[in-house]
Amino acid sequence: MSQNKTTEQSKSERLRTVRILFAVILAVFVIAAVSMAVWLIRRDTPAKAIRSTMKQISSLDESALSQFADQDGSRTGLSALRRFFSPFSCRILSVSQQDNQASADVRITTPDSHALAVDIRTDLLKNADAQQAADDETIYDLLDQLLSEKTYPSADTEGTITLSRTEDGWTIIQNSDLSSLLLGRLPEYLSDPYLLTPQQVLTAYLEKLDSMSVEQWSDTFGVDDLFNTYAPDSGEIDREFLTCAKDAFSYSQIQAKTEGSVSEASAVITGIDTSSILSSYKEKLAAYGGTISAITDDSSELSRKSAELLLEAIREDDSRTEYPITVPMENNGNGWIITDFSSLTDALFGGMSAAVESFSGSRASDS
Repeated sequence: MSQNKTTEQSKSERLRTVRILFAVILAVFVIAAVSMAVWLIRRDTPAKAIRSTMKQISSLDESALSQFADQDGSRTGLSALRRFFSPFSCRILSVSQQDNQASADVRITTPDSHALAVDIRTDLLKNADAQQAADDETIYDLLDQLLSEKTYPSADTEGTITLSRTEDGWTIIQNSDLSSLLLGRLPEYLSDPYLLTPQQVLTAYLEKLDSMSVEQWSDTFGVDDLFNTYAPDSGEIDREFLTCAKDAFSYSQIQAKTEGSVSEASAVITGIDTSSILSSYKEKLAAYGGTISAITDDSSELSRKSAELLLEAIREDDSRTEYPITVPMENNGNGWIITDFSSLTDALFGGMSAAVESFSGSRASDS
């Protein structure tokens, strides 16, 4: 009896052990199943889809850059985008979800797009050909150039990314708002007519003049026999005068008084002193008038001699004068433009209007 009782107890203990073992195994399976379900749920979430896409962009994946920046895949464009997105990052601030739609508030970190836009628009102002052909390719060319030449500080841009759920999972909805957000609002900055101030526009124009050649000044201002000498070497006189004007040119103290879409921008232009040149020319003419040659020379020789003396006066005079100018400007919906260049042009030519008026008046009184 005792042996049978012992055997029954042993069987009972083994059965209890087996039951505990099955219970443990069942618990393990339940935990594993729950964990797997949670992992599957978490794997397919709006946040997961956003992180995956942002990781592609931050790793400079070519397909992601082309897809999310509305880029045509050109070599220059992709080069510019690689430079732009090299410091890119995205932080998810919050996620809201309803049925098959979701939205996420995010903070995007990129190079300072506002500063980039200012530099791009300024470069376009300085380059008339680029400004007229300011298409996407031109913008990307400038973006690539600027990012290769300068280091821009990082800037944060907050916005919302929308998503939809399909059979394949959550997908980011691609639209212009998404592209703009990823680019740090660069498209909006570039299209803002008030991005550049009147001071910046006037500065860009003056910098453009400073970088021009003498020939470009001649084309810009339509110089054709400026002094109206009718001498064979009148072209040489104009070139010499423009060369002196260009060499003397500088500017400072750029300011603006702006009200709404109108502004008055002011600056101080340093340039040649045309009054001084014409005064010297007048003295040379007077000295020549006291010679016998002035009496015996025919009209052709008189004209030639007069032009020669004017050329001497231009070459010998190195005086400089400051000319305060004011130029009216208005915002035409695309940006600020100068509506009247007369005071600026007159200053560039050394106070030409007053100098010629004074010279003509003094000659009339002398005669």
